[in-house]
Amino acid sequence: MRTLPVKPSPSSRPRRTLAVLFAALALVLGGLLTAPAAQATPAALGDLVCPAGNQTVSYSPGLTNTSKSTTIAYNATLGVCASLTHPEITSGGSAGTVVAPYSCLDLLNTSTGTQTFTWNTGQSSVLSFTRTVTILNGQTVITLTGTITSGLFTGGHAVFTVVEPALQLTACETPQGLTSLAGVTTLVIT
Repeated sequence: MRTLPVKPSPSSRPRRTLAVLFAALALVLGGLLTAPAAQATPAALGDLVCPAGNQTVSYSPGLTNTSKSTTIAYNATLGVCASLTHPEITSGGSAGTVVAPYSCLDLLNTSTGTQTFTWNTGQSSVLSFTRTVTILNGQTVITLTGTITSGLFTGGHAVFTVVEPALQLTACETPQGLTSLAGVTTLVIT
């Protein structure tokens, strides 16, 4: 007895097409998700994310509209961190002091520098950055964008963002001046 090939019914064709599409999508996504781990780059795509941290900066003496030697002390505590290539990294921070001529007029300027982040493991990463400032929806957004030049994640692209309330520049016109700023931070290394 001969069997005849069975033609799929018209209603089963969309199901088969969807099944093929889902299988292809799974293969593509699987390749994308495993490709960064197979690369020899120090920081894979979206390697480290530290949201919801905080930073304080103090100025002594307080900033006015006249430039003068100022001690600038900053302290950033990074929020809960997650890393693909270094799962042992769960938190970090950055602190330091700089003495330089500074005024309220410098707060919105673009500048360059380095900042060191120390991780809960005792390791560190040095970010060489360009600092930009924008005013967005009544908030001051400070962005440090650059490359990790030494330590953990060397070669990775980093963006460190601090969102502060709108600058109250009227404090710059008082005898005491502007003595501190605080904001919420996010660090992403790719």
